[in-house]
Parts: sequence; C-alpha cells; structure tokens
Amino acid sequence: MNYTVGDLSKDTAIGNYPITITAAASDNPNYTFTINPGTLTITPAPVDKSAINLQPKAKTYDGDASSDPTIFDVKLNDGLVAPTAGWTAADFDTTGIKSQNIGSYDIKLSDKGLADLQKANPTKTIN
Repeated sequence: MNYTVGDLSKDTAIGNYPITITAAASDNPNYTFTINPGTLTITPAPVDKSAINLQPKAKTYDGDASSDPTIFDVKLNDGLVAPTAGWTAADFDTTGIKSQNIGSYDIKLSDKGLADLQKANPTKTIN
C-alpha cells in the first residue's frame, strides 16, 4: 500500500489545519480506498500557576495607606514573558491589604494583569 500525508511542518501556530492523505489507486489495484480527511489541531499550552510569582515588597509601618506599594515585581517561569509595556498598578489586585497594621497581605494579578499577561503569551493558556 502506498500513501502520502501532506506536509504539516509549516503548521506551527494555534489553529486547525486540514490533513490531506493521498493514495494512488494505480499503486494499489487490489484495494478500494475511502479517504476521510483529518484535522490537526494546535492548542495553547496550559500554564501552571506556579509559573507566575509576585515578589514580596516591604513597607515601613506608617499608618498611611497611600504609601502602600502598588506595582510589584513578577517572576515568570515556563517560557512566559511580561507585557511589553511593563506592569502598571492596574495589573495588580491589592484588595488583600486589609489594614495598615504590621503583617503580611495577599496580592495577586488583577483581571487586567492576567489579560495583559495572556496577550503577551498568545501560545499559552493562563488562568
């Protein structure tokens, strides 16, 4: 039996690509062929949440919420890149800062921060 599959080497972006199979009946006269076309689907790679780490910031206690940090350093693993425009205060959700008392408070990327990170990494799925 003699058949060939179309060249898939150029199909590297996310999307769906037809798979073409060609079988020459003259090369295989003892068979009847039914060819069912296929599809190659390339999907974004999932990103484990451990690949995104907001780095701690410290603040000297002063009782003043206006002096709280608003922009944080973000360590990215798993081949991720930061947004080209850089991080802004709108990229962070600081609602975890519940008081001005001494302690530790949770900070995370905001919906905008996640969207900016996703836009900078279109071949990944970031949750």
